[in-house]
Amino acid sequence: MARAGVQHHKYVVKVLEKALNILDNFSRHENAFTLDELTKRTGLDKSTVFRILRTMEKNGYIRYDQEDHLYRLGLRFLDLGGVVYSSTSVRKSASPYLDALARALKATVLVGVLIDDQFSYIDKREGDSILRIPSYLGAKMPPTESFLGLTLLAFSDPADRKKLLQQQPVKKHTERTPTKSKEVEARLNTARHIGYYLERSEFFDGVIQIGVPLRGATGSTVAALGASLQEFRVQDEIVGQVVEKLVETAKLISGELGYSNSASKKA
Repeated sequence: MARAGVQHHKYVVKVLEKALNILDNFSRHENAFTLDELTKRTGLDKSTVFRILRTMEKNGYIRYDQEDHLYRLGLRFLDLGGVVYSSTSVRKSASPYLDALARALKATVLVGVLIDDQFSYIDKREGDSILRIPSYLGAKMPPTESFLGLTLLAFSDPADRKKLLQQQPVKKHTERTPTKSKEVEARLNTARHIGYYLERSEFFDGVIQIGVPLRGATGSTVAALGASLQEFRVQDEIVGQVVEKLVETAKLISGELGYSNSASKKA
C-alpha cells in the first residue's frame, strides 16, 4: 500500500499542484484576492504565486482587476463548467431511452458531444446483436473520425464546420469512405436538409450507421444520437423505420433538455 502511494507521488506535477492550491481558495463566498492574500493562504513564495497567476491570466483562467488589484476566476472556467453541465445533462436525459431503443433496433446505440472541437462518446448501449462497435466513452477524437461527429458537423454552423474540416479532414477508413472535401461537404449539407446523417460501410465494412441531432432549450444542437447496425439487415425500407425510431427518440430526449417546437431551430 505504501509502495502504491510512493508511485502515485512520483507522477505529481509540482507546479500544477501549486496552481491547484491557489485555485482551491476561490469559492462562491470568497471569489477575489490580492496577491498578498493568496501568498499567505497558500504558503507559497510570492514570486511563484505571481508567475502562476500571470500564466493562468494569459490563458483565461484568472482575471486581474487593475483598479482594486484583485484576482478573480476567469471566464474560461465558465466555459468548462458549461461543457461539464451540458455533457452530464445530456447523458442523464438520454439514459432512460437508450435501452429501449437498442432493443427495438437490435443495434448499438450511441450518444456523443463536441467539446473544444473534439468529439467524445458519452453513453452507449448494445442491443441483441453480435455487432460490437469500438467506442470508448470519454475518449477524445476528431469529429471526422466518427459518424456521430460528422452528424454534429452537419448540424453545426457552416463556417465552424468548414474550419474544422480543413483542420481535421476525413481520413480513409474503408474503400467507401469519401475523403474529398467537396463530397464530404455535400454529404453534410444533405444530412442537414433531410434531418439525419447516414453512412454505409464508410467507417467499418458491413456496418451502416445513422445519426440524428439532439437539441437544447434554445434549439441549438447539443449532442447527437445514433445507431450502428449490420448492413445486410438494413434494406432500404428498413432505413426509414430506423430513422423514424431515432428521430422519435431524439425528440423525447430533446424535450427532456428543454427543447420545444417553438424553439428556434438553429444548428
